[in-house]
Amino acid sequence: MQIADFYLYNQLLDIYGVLLTEAQQAIAGDYYRLNLSLSEISENRQISRAAVSDALSIVKLKLNEYESKMGLLTRKDRAKEIYNQLLLTTDKNTKELLLKLWEVL
Repeated sequence: MQIADFYLYNQLLDIYGVLLTEAQQAIAGDYYRLNLSLSEISENRQISRAAVSDALSIVKLKLNEYESKMGLLTRKDRAKEIYNQLLLTTDKNTKELLLKLWEVL
């Protein structure tokens, strides 16, 4: 798996992770956040390597489905682009307000 994929799924987990089961959250966290191998997760959780692989496949499908339906990561990325553009074109007082607004988002 590419680094960009790990980054993407970490972001999706941050946004949609609460919609997964506890077991799915744990396995996905081990894999994407702790960078554990399937074998390490399997051994730690005392489940088969195939079960870990299946769980990760389901997690990826669900996270992609949530993003395709709700688009929260896409919206966040777009908001950040607009925010960065505004920072380049505004005065100091407006920049301070934008920084405060971004912290709230």
